[in-house]
Amino acid sequence: MIMNKNTKYIVNVVLSVLGVFIVLYFLYTAIQGERGFFELKRLKAEVAEAEENLARLREEKQGLEHKIDLMKGENADEDLLEEEARRLLNFSKPNEVIILTPDADNEELGN
Repeated sequence: MIMNKNTKYIVNVVLSVLGVFIVLYFLYTAIQGERGFFELKRLKAEVAEAEENLARLREEKQGLEHKIDLMKGENADEDLLEEEARRLLNFSKPNEVIILTPDADNEELGN
């Protein structure tokens, strides 16, 4: 099969255009695709938020563990024990005035 000058030119143009489209497709996928640049950026932000949440929860855990340590053993903090028991059992001393406020839990629920 003999190709003339025009046919070779058309084939070269078609292959060039096809090559450009392939390169553009891969560039688009690298930027916008499900594993592209923007998705990577979003995932990094999500990981940073999760790490902040983890740090906050670890702090809260450490505080609770410290509070538990204060309530254990012979060196238990009696004031802390009394305060927790009174709060959990809704007890008060006869000379105390009780001021009722809405619970934070009830406010979140809209009650």
